[in-house]
Amino acid sequence: MKKTMGMMGLALVAILAVQSAVYGTTRSWKGTDSVNNRLMSRDGNWVGVKPGSGDIMQFNSSSTGSGAPNMNANFLVEKIKVASNLPKNVKMTGSAANSLRVRSVSSVGLQQDSAYDYWLNIGGEFWQDNAVHADNGGGTVSEVTWSATGAGDLIIESGSVLLDQDMNMEVTGAGVIDIRTAMAGGTRDVRKTGAGTLIYGAAMAIDGTVTVEGGTLQLGAAQAVNSASAMAFNDGTTLVTGGFGGDFNTLEVNGTVTFDLGGLGSSVLSFDDSSAVAWGTTLDIINYTAGDSIQFGIDGNGLSETQLAGITINGSSEGIALDSQGYLIPEPASVGLALFSGLGMLFIRRRFMI
Repeated sequence: MKKTMGMMGLALVAILAVQSAVYGTTRSWKGTDSVNNRLMSRDGNWVGVKPGSGDIMQFNSSSTGSGAPNMNANFLVEKIKVASNLPKNVKMTGSAANSLRVRSVSSVGLQQDSAYDYWLNIGGEFWQDNAVHADNGGGTVSEVTWSATGAGDLIIESGSVLLDQDMNMEVTGAGVIDIRTAMAGGTRDVRKTGAGTLIYGAAMAIDGTVTVEGGTLQLGAAQAVNSASAMAFNDGTTLVTGGFGGDFNTLEVNGTVTFDLGGLGSSVLSFDDSSAVAWGTTLDIINYTAGDSIQFGIDGNGLSETQLAGITINGSSEGIALDSQGYLIPEPASVGLALFSGLGMLFIRRRFMI
């Protein structure tokens, strides 16, 4: 009996050792299966076998076959990694019947290091889980990072996106993170870090604070930031409206911040009363034209005098004020109306409010 128990114990140790060794295994896409080089369920399309729970799904130099993998089954992986040696763009498709669930390894869910684009274009749910695999200590993480470090874009366009935790969108390369599907999950804070660009290309359902710590936040849809979300911009950061707008919670400005209103149409932005929110040195509003508008609160008290003194519109800080409804009013000359005078100027100044 003792011998049997000892053998069972050794067997259990061996099993645990194998499980520990298997955890975190990288499974690289080839797309070369002779039967169907697109189906992600076929082991022949992967180096070794298809990724399973605890594995890292990777797209790298092994991706010599189809660049359009079809996610024809549900997948649960620890991370999706797009390596710097990827030789082509990858557009991952799939039906609405199948979902992709990503847990977290070292708090990183998506890692795009390539000069080529990775486009997650599945019809089903993309679920960014906050659970840590038991072999990696278990538990949960409070924040997960999606990163883009190369020249390639990271494009998220699935049937739905569910977040279980706060997010760090880190863009340090020339590529962008372009989120084209509304992210859901309740109150989830989002930090934008790195010098690159994050594009909100859909109306986000998450309603936590959006903090731009570096680089640019670009709006790619109306009401891209949830109306309940406060927005904060650190020194040297930029909001590009792209002709879109929306109603937002309060605005926080730290240091010198730029709002670029240049785009395909009028940018109509409305913030809650932000007079009690800390502001830094300057809010530079550029490429403002007639038809654009920025509102703070619902009366003339939505910003303090100190905050108003730090605002420039198209390079001018002269005469900037809030009207009785909270709209910023620039000097007419700053928006190309300098040729008008008298009552005509006053009329235009009231009509084309920012």
